Amino acid sequence: MAKKFPDVQPGGSLILAWQVKGKKVLVVGGGEVAAGRILNCLNADANVTVVCPASGLNEEVAFRVSQGQVTHVDRVFEPSDLDGADMVLVAIDDPAASTTIWKLCKEKKVPANIADVPPECDFYFGSVHRDGPLQIMVSTNGKGPRLAASLRRFIAAQLPKNCGNAIEAIGELRTRLRKVAPNPEDGPKRMQWMSKVSDAYRWDDMCNLTVEDMENLLLFYPANKVPAIDVLFALRGGTDVKKLDVFDGSFGPHQSSGEESSPPFFNTTFSTHRISPLFIGPEGLTAARLQHLARRLRDTLVGDVVRGIQVGLEATDTPAGQVGPLRSVSLSWFQAQGLLGDAALGDELAGDETWGRLSEDQKRGLWVEIRHENATYVAMLLPAFATDRGASKPLPWADGAGTTQFDGSQFAHLPLLLLRMPQALKSVVSEWLSSVFDCRVSKLALGTKTLVSVWEGWIKTGGLPSKGPDFVLTLSFNAPIPDTQAAMTGADDGADSTEEAGLRALEITVSPSDLRRFLRAGEENGPHRPSTMNTWSKDPRERRRLAGSNADDGWTWRTDSQPPEHPFTEALARYLDHHLALNLFHPGVRVVQISCGAFVLAQSRMKIVKLGDVTADLARAAWMFVTQLGARLQDEGLAAA
Repeated sequence: MAKKFPDVQPGGSLILAWQVKGKKVLVVGGGEVAAGRILNCLNADANVTVVCPASGLNEEVAFRVSQGQVTHVDRVFEPSDLDGADMVLVAIDDPAASTTIWKLCKEKKVPANIADVPPECDFYFGSVHRDGPLQIMVSTNGKGPRLAASLRRFIAAQLPKNCGNAIEAIGELRTRLRKVAPNPEDGPKRMQWMSKVSDAYRWDDMCNLTVEDMENLLLFYPANKVPAIDVLFALRGGTDVKKLDVFDGSFGPHQSSGEESSPPFFNTTFSTHRISPLFIGPEGLTAARLQHLARRLRDTLVGDVVRGIQVGLEATDTPAGQVGPLRSVSLSWFQAQGLLGDAALGDELAGDETWGRLSEDQKRGLWVEIRHENATYVAMLLPAFATDRGASKPLPWADGAGTTQFDGSQFAHLPLLLLRMPQALKSVVSEWLSSVFDCRVSKLALGTKTLVSVWEGWIKTGGLPSKGPDFVLTLSFNAPIPDTQAAMTGADDGADSTEEAGLRALEITVSPSDLRRFLRAGEENGPHRPSTMNTWSKDPRERRRLAGSNADDGWTWRTDSQPPEHPFTEALARYLDHHLALNLFHPGVRVVQISCGAFVLAQSRMKIVKLGDVTADLARAAWMFVTQLGARLQDEGLAAA
């Protein structure tokens, strides 16, 4: 079977970018058309000679003659004018003279363009849009010059402003990249990386790239990575690139020989997990024991790769071939307040009542760092930051009737596990933690209550932004199919009975300028009470059935005698009820993700954004954030049920 190739469309022109820099271009005529031709040639750095009596020059051509931008021959055309010409442009109102000049050009094999006479043109001038290095030409092959101009204006209107600056930035970046990787064998990698840069950023973003941004961007070239634009902008002002996470921890080769005092927390996407109390024995986790455990984990990772058991890393976004060989594995304690990026900000937490009641063990976490040549992966084990757990409280599975005294000092209570690594490595690390500390690791599914509480808490702690990215709240719907409907539709058509019916998700977007209006409306009007009658409001079992298996869903906490105040959510619910007839507080409606300029929090992942230095407001908001996650674990009564 013949391969399908593009169809030939005859009758077109071969559109080229003709390099006429330093070449002699002869222009015969001095009117409006000639002025346009002259400008095009001067923009291409050509040497332009104009043959026309001075009385025939229009204002623009006369100006260019007076400024010495062109060479002027003050007379009518003579055949000797063609000597040494590389291109001839004729724009006079004498058809017979134009044809004569064209025939002379044919004899001398000089390409010529005769204005308004397409048959006597070796090439056409299209309608050109110019923005710095960007040139866009529209040609109708001489059939409709006015139409070409109209099409050019339409196309230009669709382009982002200052896109020429973006092209200049990319060109400058290519020049700088050649200095970083000058060897011929670097060519394929340079081309691939530049393609990634062009695809990763919008035109508007590339227009705003500064020299500092380019230098920071080149830091990611060795790992063949391109950071998100917000991360690149966050590096302005000398921010250390090693303190920011970009691609599951891969941010170029590690160049620092010293250890960091605390793991990276801001600008890092973590997956959330829960882990039951770690059995550490009577000796605890001393520095010497942590070093021994780090060697065991390293042996596990290297051994698995050698035996071919965990080669699944090659299927992730950062395959083993890219991250390079394993360099080091470390386990260490860190102070929880160090997560805020500046130990001096501990004073902001010193006055916090909850922080003051925590024991020293509850103020520190465990940090696992796996460092490859081109990537670093992190696991953080954090305490729940709750004060209602006694030091010697027995574990839920302990037999109360037994005579054995429970010794809580032999367990480390670090129920919140945050992982920043590929899925294959998550499985290895989780299994290793389970076997070494006799614990259980499982995914922490954050539900509606936690997501809403974090957002409302962030508003109270850090305030609402007036500009920046939109606030986006994503809803999903738990709508179980009645048995009668399933029997009618599932038996005959062979449909998968596990497939959820109906609307899967709904995104609600609020611009930053409108956030304060929602907050004020919620504070003024109080809780929203839908007027629609329902069967589940006074039936806990029906509410739980509609909410699903996650105890964090269902909006049950709103029925408490003293529910938490969530004015923004109440106002949003009132708005949705009025405009969409959507009851946000229906048990089957779930909040599955909240995204804003400050953070992203979903059912199983989180990220807190830091632009510039850590401020006091950001420190308090981050503290609120992690305490809400700890409260989620405490609500279940067990870190890893």
